[in-house]
Order: sequence, then C-alpha cells, then structure tokens
Amino acid sequence: MLCLCAQQWRRRFFVLYAPPRLADGALLSSGHSAFLHYYESEKITKKKGSIDLESCEELLDRLENKCYPHLFSLRTRDHGNVRTYFMAADTEAEMDEWVDQLLQILDLRSECWKVCNSRFWY
Repeated sequence: MLCLCAQQWRRRFFVLYAPPRLADGALLSSGHSAFLHYYESEKITKKKGSIDLESCEELLDRLENKCYPHLFSLRTRDHGNVRTYFMAADTEAEMDEWVDQLLQILDLRSECWKVCNSRFWY
C-alpha cells in the first residue's frame, strides 16, 4: 500500500493491531488501543510511524485520483492537531479489505456504510 507523506508518495507496509472483541462488538479487554503501524519494507523491522485509531475521526474510501484509483484516507485528531493520512492500495479488493477491517475496528460497520455513501465518521 502507498502512503502520502510530506507531499510525496512512498510505499509503506502496514500492520493493524487491535484489541480482540466479543461477538456483540464489546472489547474483550479494556485499556488497549488499536494502532495502524507502518514500516519501510515488507520485513517490518524499521517502524516509520503509527496511527492511533482511537483518535480517528473520519474514514473516506474511493477517493477520486487519476494516479491512484484505490485511494482512501484516515483523518485523526490528537490534542487539537488534525492529520490526514492518504493511502492507496494496489487493487480495489485490497482497498475494500483494509476499509472493512478499519470499519470493524472503529465500530462503524453498521448503517453508516449505506447512509454516508462511503464517508465514515467516528
């Protein structure tokens, strides 16, 4: 997946860490946050950064971009600072899988999928 950082696209490799949930959606254990860590290479040895999904305010998918057709974004707010991460998957199926997993982590999989027309708020 590609990530837009400092106005340049760079390939980054993402690992999603999330606390387990029960069948009803409740967290199995409290005190654990969900994070999306990103790395320079597939070896995932040198972490470049992390996105705290607890601070995620918005998830947008299917963003229009001629160069990157499978583009989506996460907007976070931490201590008043807003940051938007743009990510481009290699395929539509890969983008759908990432968006689906993020929606489940953010507990946004319900009616918002249809109502918000690919705009998700947390």
